[in-house]
Amino acid sequence: MERAVFNFLRKIVEEGHEMHSFVLMKDGERVCEKYWKPFSAECRHQLFSLSKSFTAIAIGIAVDEKLLTTSTLLADIFVDEFEQIGERMNDKVRKMSIKHLLTMATGMEYEAWSGENRIIAFLSAHLKDTPGEIFRYSSVATYMLSAAITRLTGDSLTEYLVPRLFEPLGIKDYYWRSDSYRHLGRSVDFGGFGLNLTTDSIAKFGQFLLQKGEWNGRQLVSAEWIEEATAKQIDNSSKTDKTSDWAMGYGYQFWRCKYEGVYRGDGMYGQYCVVYPAENIVIAATSNADMGRVLGLFWELLDDLKLKEAEKLADGERLADFDNLSHLVVEKSDKYPDCTVEYRVVSELSSPEDFAYWTFDFRGGECVMEIYNLRSWENGLKSSVASLLFEERKWLKYAAPHFVAAEKERDKISRVATYGIWNEAERTFTMTTWFYESATKDQFRVTFSQNYAELVVERRGGGFAEEFREICRGARL
Repeated sequence: MERAVFNFLRKIVEEGHEMHSFVLMKDGERVCEKYWKPFSAECRHQLFSLSKSFTAIAIGIAVDEKLLTTSTLLADIFVDEFEQIGERMNDKVRKMSIKHLLTMATGMEYEAWSGENRIIAFLSAHLKDTPGEIFRYSSVATYMLSAAITRLTGDSLTEYLVPRLFEPLGIKDYYWRSDSYRHLGRSVDFGGFGLNLTTDSIAKFGQFLLQKGEWNGRQLVSAEWIEEATAKQIDNSSKTDKTSDWAMGYGYQFWRCKYEGVYRGDGMYGQYCVVYPAENIVIAATSNADMGRVLGLFWELLDDLKLKEAEKLADGERLADFDNLSHLVVEKSDKYPDCTVEYRVVSELSSPEDFAYWTFDFRGGECVMEIYNLRSWENGLKSSVASLLFEERKWLKYAAPHFVAAEKERDKISRVATYGIWNEAERTFTMTTWFYESATKDQFRVTFSQNYAELVVERRGGGFAEEFREICRGARL
């Protein structure tokens, strides 16, 4: 087994995949657990669409509690909304059931997110097809499952799951983003995305699935639901895609895999909970990588785990070689200047007033960069929307507000690693900001004119495959 794990980790490193965490469980035991800095065991990670699989379990529990069935019509849950829309409603919507939401077979060609009331927006949308006929991936369908839980119980999706799933599994550190609008008398957790958990919690969830919903002697959700949810419920292949891991069939917010007998939940950028019942194996992983290639490496790992004769490591090979994995590369930087400068900027960002003033305080080999919105600065409040610290030739890890997080979320998604490079010849300051409770990182390249009279700010995000793009420029105050 060591040999198979060693080969997997070697390929991940040699091929340059940006893995954040990896946990392998076999027969209920943790065989391997690795983290790449700045990620660590204690930090939550955004799950993106892996959140959907947790929502499916909530629906299963609600079915067990006889709150609804997969055949329950949305018309029987959202009675007030159906009456409000009235004759304007598409007749096909009246036929839509919980199962149509679970299987992504709403009949909608596009996701209906617009409008202040997302429930009304969804129910008012045009349906191209009859519900149940065609698979079309839709996060708003999962949002409606979350809204159904809230309508039926009065609890948010998170509140509903805490005593029924999170607490029994020992999942303590969780956070689920919610709709900023107050539907049903309260906000609604997004359901299809927005859940943040540690990799350990993902692994526990996978083991719970492997055990058909049983945990420490308690049946948290029926075994029948696990079997139903993870089986193929609808065909999701197309004329051009019949062999990928996204064309092997879809269950209730779970994907069937091209590796026979395996199913998974997954999320954008590469967040995984993979379950292989025949071999009692669970893989939990987070990343910002090529999802198809990483899944391929998982399948190679599963193949290797079957080769009993290849369990031992060769001379010179040690699993300990992968104990200090890191993405925090220390790059060359010139000595930081000594100056404090403030700028009024013109921004191309979606909310330019939120990024109206940029300040840089370089001194003693450190830089504090802050951004202020228009109202705060001009009212003299000087309350920044972002405050980041950099130090010459050193990665720093600390808590700081996310650039795009809503005010109420800044204490929820806040851990950041920063690195700043000053290039004296080009008069540029390149800032890497890695919010490592998310999957992605940003780089901002700031070019200062002579005497710091003007600046130009460029940005690139994701895995840095894209080019820098100008987002704002400004003049010194």
